[in-house]
Amino acid sequence: MLKKNCKVLLNIFQWDKDKLLEKFFESESPEKFFNNNKIRLSTSESTDIISKIGECYICFDSKLIVGLQCGHLYCRECWGSYLSTRFREENEAFPVCIDLECKMVADDLSILKLLSSESEKTFYKKFVFKTAVNSNPNLKWCPGNDCERIAKCLSSGCQAIQCKCGTLFCFVCNQEAHEPVPCSIIKRWMKKCEGDSLTMKWISSSTKDCPKCGIPIEKNGGCNRMVCKNNSCNFQFCWSCLKDWNVHGYQGANSCNRYEPNEQEKAESRRVLQRYLHYYDRFMNHKNSLKAETTYIFSWLKI
Repeated sequence: MLKKNCKVLLNIFQWDKDKLLEKFFESESPEKFFNNNKIRLSTSESTDIISKIGECYICFDSKLIVGLQCGHLYCRECWGSYLSTRFREENEAFPVCIDLECKMVADDLSILKLLSSESEKTFYKKFVFKTAVNSNPNLKWCPGNDCERIAKCLSSGCQAIQCKCGTLFCFVCNQEAHEPVPCSIIKRWMKKCEGDSLTMKWISSSTKDCPKCGIPIEKNGGCNRMVCKNNSCNFQFCWSCLKDWNVHGYQGANSCNRYEPNEQEKAESRRVLQRYLHYYDRFMNHKNSLKAETTYIFSWLKI
């Protein structure tokens, strides 16, 4: 397996090498494995692109045309427009060939040679790096202010991590370290506390959490088929019932019933709100006291 292809495959399998190897050895042959995943990889170690003078079949200009090892050649301007759309709008770090019938996946070094704009090259390098970090479950960005360090989990089940910048955070949810409180409870609490009431009301009425990773998603179209844009998730589900779309499908679109809360549940919601405000006041009091104590300690140390 070529080194450049390994990077592409690891990205497709979200850097889960065990899952990648499992799927690879389950297949009857390497060809079957690639076909099942609808990908075609270069068999040449070289990242050199093919080029010649000819007609671009997109803009129909006669000029220098370039392409991958598959031999589909187009001008740099058309390649640049296509690739920029794929990684800027579609969030694809390794797009397939520009030819509609070709499934060859372009590696990052080849893409940099196909791009002519230096600004696009710079953007793409940063994008590939961020994609690799975001899709790797063993890597996390430090949430500290102005810190661009990356934390790596060296053991299974790690939770509290301290960065070299001093930030102590939870590796699982990227919030402040909160052991022994579970991440699910912290998430619910932070959702209640963040932002003003109008913002929270809009989020509650206009978004739903992805059933798989929990990231809020806004519905901006008419179709109930939703796709999570989190690079490490990409889960597809029904907006109405939140069921897996692979099980739900378009056939089950009419079976999603609308839910109407009754008066008893509304009264319960008011009771829950009062309970929340009771604990929120005390939470903010302790938080402000901690800030004041920290400021006092540092001022004392300076003396």
